[in-house]
Amino acid sequence: MADQKEETEAATDNAAASRKMKMLSVGGLFGALAAGAIAAMVAVPSVKIQPRFKGPFSVPLDEEQFNCNIVERSHYLQMKPEVIFQAFDENYLATRLLDPLYHPEMKNAVFRVASNKSMDDLFGEVNQDGFMEELADTLGPILFPVHIGEGALPWDIDEASGLRPGLSADKTNFRGNFHYHSLHVDGPQGTLQIDAGPLSSFKPLDPDVRVIDVDGSTLFVDVSGLVEGFVGEVTIGVKGRILRILPLDFLIQ
Repeated sequence: MADQKEETEAATDNAAASRKMKMLSVGGLFGALAAGAIAAMVAVPSVKIQPRFKGPFSVPLDEEQFNCNIVERSHYLQMKPEVIFQAFDENYLATRLLDPLYHPEMKNAVFRVASNKSMDDLFGEVNQDGFMEELADTLGPILFPVHIGEGALPWDIDEASGLRPGLSADKTNFRGNFHYHSLHVDGPQGTLQIDAGPLSSFKPLDPDVRVIDVDGSTLFVDVSGLVEGFVGEVTIGVKGRILRILPLDFLIQ
């Protein structure tokens, strides 16, 4: 009887040990899988998601800027426009009103386009569409100018580098999206470079350095406040774009 009892206890102990080994094996398998998953997550670099333009949005423009008395052509243009646009921030155009150059530049641009048009140029649906397209192309750089760095306004100085748009910023035709393009700055070497474009040399305190990208587009940069010894990248580009301008009210006299 004692032998049978010992055999029964031994068999029970063996079965328990076997179950324990299986549990340890399963636990070890899950542990290995978890460790592998973590290692894979660490090994694969994260993909940087670039911000995209939101919209389309629409906002009315100040109609006073679009009332032009064209003395040379003896006619008067009155228009109440609405701009359709995309931007990283729907409220971006509201910040443009804080720019002291915004209103005079808008008024001058509208007058410049309208003064080249005769009455016949502006009458008719086809002619009017062409005029609105030309107006949109002209106003695009004013409504959505190039920013250099993280300043709220386009003329703000970038705190990290000390750079800002150059004196000839109105002649800039670089229109790449902000967040997608960088200005490579090497202060000690005195060079600037847009993305993988050619190097442009500059002299200290130059307020109007011309930099060209790979496509031949031009950016003007003021390096007069460049932080001494700065080497790094500064984000550049526009923060929105005009899709079209709608003339909600259009009068020619």
